[in-house]
Amino acid sequence: MNYPEFYSALFRVTLPETALELAALLVLIVDLGFLRKAALKVRVTVAALLVWQAAERRYGRFNSRRKAG
Repeated sequence: MNYPEFYSALFRVTLPETALELAALLVLIVDLGFLRKAALKVRVTVAALLVWQAAERRYGRFNSRRKAG
């Protein structure tokens, strides 16, 4: 078994989960570090924007509205 190829394949398989975990960690750092005393609405909005940006970077154009027809 060639270990470098095995680990690179394993990394490619787990990349979506790793990206999600990094985005969640970023949200926690920003929320607890910078927005601790902000209103809940501001904290939720910033968290949603951070996760949305991470999803766009990972999956490309992210749009929840679908064209009809």
